[in-house]
Amino acid sequence: MIELDRLTIDDLRPSVGTPYRLDLGEHGTLDLTLLTVEGYGDPPVGGGSGPARRQPFSIELRGPLEPQLAQATYRLDHAELGPLAAFLVPIARDPEGMRYQAIFA
Repeated sequence: MIELDRLTIDDLRPSVGTPYRLDLGEHGTLDLTLLTVEGYGDPPVGGGSGPARRQPFSIELRGPLEPQLAQATYRLDHAELGPLAAFLVPIARDPEGMRYQAIFA
């Protein structure tokens, strides 16, 4: 699994437009397509002896209208990147499906 504290925008940008599979247990699987990866502001300036901080960013994914996922942490699997845990929040319904957002600070 990708370590969330090391995940960056550059790790996810190549997978825009590709599916992430979500395991729903006995209810099967659900594919969510990564729509966007957007940064917020500049990366924090390093200082001190701790690990470097990454630039905060968000991702937006789209899935089918049903089932609508509740706000929660889910394990997403990508064919090339492998598994990733993300706290998904439903943000909008549109004619193409349900949109979800996760923010990484």
